[in-house]
Amino acid sequence: ARADESTRAIVLTSALEKYFCVGLDVRDVFDYDRDRMARFWVKFVDLYEAIYDFPKPVIAALNGHTFAGGIILALACDVRLMARGPRGLGVSGINLGLALPRGVMNMAINAVGHGHARRLFLTGETIDPDTALTMGLVHELTAPSDLLARSVARAEDLGQKSPAAFRKIHRMFDELSGRDELESDRANLDQFLETWFAPDAIANRERARERIARAK
Repeated sequence: ARADESTRAIVLTSALEKYFCVGLDVRDVFDYDRDRMARFWVKFVDLYEAIYDFPKPVIAALNGHTFAGGIILALACDVRLMARGPRGLGVSGINLGLALPRGVMNMAINAVGHGHARRLFLTGETIDPDTALTMGLVHELTAPSDLLARSVARAEDLGQKSPAAFRKIHRMFDELSGRDELESDRANLDQFLETWFAPDAIANRERARERIARAK
């Protein structure tokens, strides 16, 4: 898609009815040792940074719940549309005792401003679609049945604009926000792993695993 000149924009969505993405698979990732977690996290960093730095418009069609790693993917997109209804969004890192990397925080600040970003990261609360619209976390709410069509329409509209101008404006916003001065989150991998394997984070993950098991 990056190299194909006929691809002018991308829509990122999920095939699941109720979930866009709710983050890491706790049945698997919670048992990773340090080396395997390092390999996994580098791949995830590469994914969300590739989306954020993509030279063409990327539209997120949030069809369902969007938490943890899912909201990181959404924040990396240029435009976010969400289906109305009983769906939630949230940055749940603090609920697991995690401090997410600076690049993730920068994407959130760029999307919703410092005040709303602090609310998301420091409280870990679940935000409903209407509140997300008010915060600027999503740009448009639609009926679930209209979400994909509206997202494609947004992509087609943005895809008609000058690719060169899009890339230049994107770079200027990065300069103004200080993002261009940040290293890749790969560079801070050791800091993230120290947080991930800290005793309180391990205890929080075990409690989360127990809650999930009881909910089944």
